[in-house]
Amino acid sequence: MLWTGSATGGQGSAIDRTPDRVDRLSQWLDAVEQHEPGAADDALLRVASWDRMTLWRVWVDAGTIVSLVRDEDLVVVVDPGILSEPALLTDALAGHGLTVGDVTHVFVTHHHLDHTRNVGMFPTARVVDVDSVYDGSLWLDHEGDGHHLTADVSVIETPGHAQECAALVVRTDDGTVVLTHAWWFADMTPVQDPLAWDQDALERSRERILGIADIVVPGHGPAFRPARPTTESSGPGGGGNG
Repeated sequence: MLWTGSATGGQGSAIDRTPDRVDRLSQWLDAVEQHEPGAADDALLRVASWDRMTLWRVWVDAGTIVSLVRDEDLVVVVDPGILSEPALLTDALAGHGLTVGDVTHVFVTHHHLDHTRNVGMFPTARVVDVDSVYDGSLWLDHEGDGHHLTADVSVIETPGHAQECAALVVRTDDGTVVLTHAWWFADMTPVQDPLAWDQDALERSRERILGIADIVVPGHGPAFRPARPTTESSGPGGGGNG
């Protein structure tokens, strides 16, 4: 079973930023301001309605998606990001009959703070990223690409947005679900990721994900079903999703 939900919370910042970081932030703000969220994108709609000065102060409040994956005894929280109130997450868990102590694993797609801020809410859970398992005081390696948490839940390497990006692949009755930051929003924007570590690597990761995913859960928006390329569009020079 797969459940996904979003939670947001504005975060002030007094951190001095390098000129390069400020320039990248400016590009990120441009992407947020230009994004036109759908009716279900309440959090993004609120962000998009803010003026630019407020966005500068907030830095990140873009509807970071927090997901729950359950398979047999496995209970995984994915990207427990920045929340205005921890109760947003604990209440969502309670709605599925769970407490923080029932969570066996936390998976992080990458190590940007807006996706990892609340890892500490789950002190008994194992934390899994692209190549490691953090279990209590132990920092352990795992197999990396293709590492399985169960037969139907696995980790793949998807570098691009960040060098250490990974995606969680979940086989469900509704098809294969990929939880990833290869895209920010459900409309697959921004096409050029202004914060990408390597845009070319990101494009390769996106192509890989589109080859296996029936449903994609992006970093900052609701789940979507990617269009399958037709025979015409998938040939040389074909369009597809780009």
